[in-house]
Amino acid sequence: MPRSTTPSPENGQPELPESVPACHDMIRQLLRSQNQLMERLSVLEEKANLNSRNSSKPPSSDGPGTPPRPRPKSGKRAGGQPGHPGSHREMLAEDQVNHRVECPPPEQCEGCNGTVEVDADKPMRHQVFDLPRIEPVVTEYVRLRGICRGCGRKHHGALRRACPQASSVRTPWRWWARWRVSSI
Repeated sequence: MPRSTTPSPENGQPELPESVPACHDMIRQLLRSQNQLMERLSVLEEKANLNSRNSSKPPSSDGPGTPPRPRPKSGKRAGGQPGHPGSHREMLAEDQVNHRVECPPPEQCEGCNGTVEVDADKPMRHQVFDLPRIEPVVTEYVRLRGICRGCGRKHHGALRRACPQASSVRTPWRWWARWRVSSI
């Protein structure tokens, strides 16, 4: 009984050619399809290896497991550098202030319990800008300076409880809250 060299098509495998030239044709066809598949595989591998460092993709597309890019060290400390121009609100002149609240220094020195005398020449000015409607209402708190007669220690008046601190002046939430309430 002659042995069959071709598997049955029931196994899902193609039938093998019967002649040597037909085998050569099949090998050439398989090599062409292998080359095409290898080219496609290299293109897909290149796409899979793209990230924000080697392409124009944004860093947010790198995914959570990607370490952040190392920053080049400049040798400078973080924050504002010495000599840079500061940005702050200029204080208004005294005649432009809507309200003036004087905060006197304590009557007694905390160090020696001596009497503190008010020295109006050297006050510390603190201005708060509030926007009730459209025109700002500026309240200036003048912290008067006093000098102890006993030891010469200098004292400044404390800000009143109704005075907001300087840190809250920088945040716009007070203005926004007033605008929001007035617009309802």
